[in-house]
Amino acid sequence: MDIKDIVADLRETFGKGRMVLFPEEVAQVIGLSPKAINNLRHRKKFPFTPKRIGNKIGVSIYELAEWIASGSPELEHAEPDNAATTGTTRKRKAPASAKQAPATSTSKARRPSLGPLLMSMRKMIAQQEAELHLARDLFANLEKLHMERNIDKKVSSGSAPKRRRL
Repeated sequence: MDIKDIVADLRETFGKGRMVLFPEEVAQVIGLSPKAINNLRHRKKFPFTPKRIGNKIGVSIYELAEWIASGSPELEHAEPDNAATTGTTRKRKAPASAKQAPATSTSKARRPSLGPLLMSMRKMIAQQEAELHLARDLFANLEKLHMERNIDKKVSSGSAPKRRRL
């Protein structure tokens, strides 16, 4: 089968404009589970060069077609080595020098989302605005009451304010 035919078949199966296939789709083509594909990729035994697209890892559709056209060489399955299967084995402890080496990470840590903080700030502002509105209403009512009492005192005394002579 020709590579062009294989690419055409893969595009027909997974979508016409596709240039990259993801592990779930590659698993359908080569007959392994996505977990086994990821295991091979992490152990550097995967026959394709992985391409990072966003936060996913993909494989070029052309590279997969070349692999299929070349007769699909056997993949090393994610089984333990024969030496490790004979007898019981224990996990080895890392030497002291390996324990002290600082872990360097190439991935960037994601910043925490500001959404919850913004929502709490909005709630706090709305609550303070409601309290301010209530305080203004209370002050206006108290001022009105004070003015009414002053008028009532003047009316009940029965006299108009006295004028001073100069």
